[in-house]
Parts: sequence; structure tokens; C-alpha cells
Amino acid sequence: MATKPLVSICVVTYNQKHLIRETLDSALMQDYENIEFVVADDGSTDGTAEVVEEYSKAAPGKVIALTGGPNLGITGNCNRGLSHCRGKYVSFLGGDDILFSDKISLQVQYMESHPECSVSYHDMEIFDSDSGKTIKLFSQVSRPVNGGLQEAIRFGTVNCASASMYRAAHLPTDGFDPSLPVVSDWYLTIQTLAAGGRFSYIPRVLGRYRKHLANVSNSNSPLRMQGFLDILQTCSKCMRYYPQHLSSVMSRMSAVMRESRGLQGGANYAEYLCTSLRLQLSVKSLTGLLVYYLTARRVRL
Repeated sequence: MATKPLVSICVVTYNQKHLIRETLDSALMQDYENIEFVVADDGSTDGTAEVVEEYSKAAPGKVIALTGGPNLGITGNCNRGLSHCRGKYVSFLGGDDILFSDKISLQVQYMESHPECSVSYHDMEIFDSDSGKTIKLFSQVSRPVNGGLQEAIRFGTVNCASASMYRAAHLPTDGFDPSLPVVSDWYLTIQTLAAGGRFSYIPRVLGRYRKHLANVSNSNSPLRMQGFLDILQTCSKCMRYYPQHLSSVMSRMSAVMRESRGLQGGANYAEYLCTSLRLQLSVKSLTGLLVYYLTARRVRL
């Protein structure tokens, strides 16, 4: 174990008592030995913290329970967990997702043999929380991409949070940007790559992403609009700090406006698509607008 680098699995959770055991069990079943588990509970009121404490008592020194204190929100809780991670590599895990047993060992093997890799990620099964059935693969929703800073900006969040592993030495010193309260992982990746590192896709399914109503990406989530605003603010930050990649920022903003056309029940459907076209010519956005107006605003693609 002494010859293998320490890996920190940072588990972030909030009111997931009914799910956190399955998540922690999958993390503890890794076939890689040199791991610490930092579990940050964001002031849960349903008994999640008690479950986390139970695991910490069963594996003292290995499972680090961060419980108690105020509710910090998604980004604040991620930073709380990250600040306690000591590993050469940091892997994030949502308190409702599941890891396969060889996830950590395969990612460490890859990153140890590719020192230019600052961030690695892999495919995930997206599964229905109620039935447990696989819906599709994450790679079918977001096309896998390899590259550096330019590609990270242009293509957005291609790396599912629970699939990602970061080289700790390349992470920004302040961690997640607190000005992005809900969706801060994309900017964390951008900042991690700013010094010239690469991000790489490992073509293996190494975990399961749980689909349920509480997902931030769910169209009915109360956090969905804030997430949209966080993404736009990230684009603004990229224009300010990485102006050499302005064309990539404009491309991402155009795609974000198109992808967000259904927000608030599609109340601003046409306006979002028009904005998308102003930022960058897009066949998808143009088609959506044409169909919308040719059908007297009855059909939305």
C-alpha cells in the first residue's frame, strides 16, 4: 500500500439517508487499498449524519465524517469536504451515486502513467432510482471529449462529477468558486487545466448515476435556474480570464442557451433560441425556431 498514492474520495451528501449506505458501501468495496473517505454532510435533517457517523466509527481514520454545522449549499459543502482531502488524487462522489469496484484502481493506473493528465473521467450508467433499471449511458447524453483548456471551455461539463478524478496538485488553491453556488464543477475543471494540463476520457463504465427528481439537472428542480445562471457566469469568467479562448466561450454560450430553452416551462423558448443564434450560427437552433413559428408556436423541438 505504501507504494500506491493516496486517493481521497470526497463524498458530498444532503438528506440522503435512504441512499447513502448504498453509496458508501460501493466506495468501501474498491479493490484499491490506499483510500481515505471524506464524507461531508450538509446539515441534513433526516438522519443522514447519523449514518455517516456510524460508518466513521466502524472505520476510524479511514472514513472521515464531517457532520454538524450549518447548511452550506452544494458548492460550500464541496469545499468543506475538499479542504480535508489529503490524497495525491481526489475523486468526487455524490451521496446518491454508486461506484464499481475497479473505478479507483483503473483511474490511478491511467493517471500515474499519464503525468500530463490533470483530470480523468469515465462513463457512467444513468439509472432510474425507483426501479434500478439502466436508462442509458452518460456518454450517450454528453459526447466524451479529450483535450485541454480550450476543449474544456468549448464542450462544457462532459465529465460527470462522480466519474471525475483530479490531480490534487493542479486543483485551484481555493477549491470550488463560491460565487457559483450550484454548478461549480465545470469551472473547477477549467481552473485545474489552466496551467496546461489535459483531461482524458477512460472508455469504461465504472459507476452508476442515479436519476431522480432531486437532481439539479432535472427540469423540475428548484435549483435548475440557479444552475443555468452559474453556467452563464462561468462563461463570463472565461471571457475575462481566458480571452484567448473567446470563440470557445461563444460556442458554449450558444449551446447553453439552446439547451436551456425549456426552462420555466419554455416561457422564453424563442428568446433563448434567438440568443443562441446571435452568439453562433447553429442548425439546431435555427431548426427549432423555424418549426416553432411555422406551426404557429405549437411545436417545440
